[in-house]
Amino acid sequence: MVETWTTRDGQVIPIRDMTDSHLLNAIRFVRRNAGELRMREAYALDYAAETMGGDMAQDSLHAAAAQTYDQHDEDWLEEHEDYQALRREVSRRGLTAKLEETK
Repeated sequence: MVETWTTRDGQVIPIRDMTDSHLLNAIRFVRRNAGELRMREAYALDYAAETMGGDMAQDSLHAAAAQTYDQHDEDWLEEHEDYQALRREVSRRGLTAKLEETK
């Protein structure tokens, strides 16, 4: 599976094709906006629960939304697959020290 990033103008690009600066800036963006991104994800889960049929499916989605609402931003980041994909690419390129400079 190719891991991708969606740019602000809607272009979907493979993470492996991002420049080093774009990759580092994407991680910084996600870190800065983790709270808002987490809340959007929780809202989307709640919305999906309301539009889906079946009590078990609705209960499961509401539970996932509640867990997401209650998480700390740092914990949400560590569990979020898109963030982890960016981190793996940083590690693969040996950019971890450069990323930590601006943490």
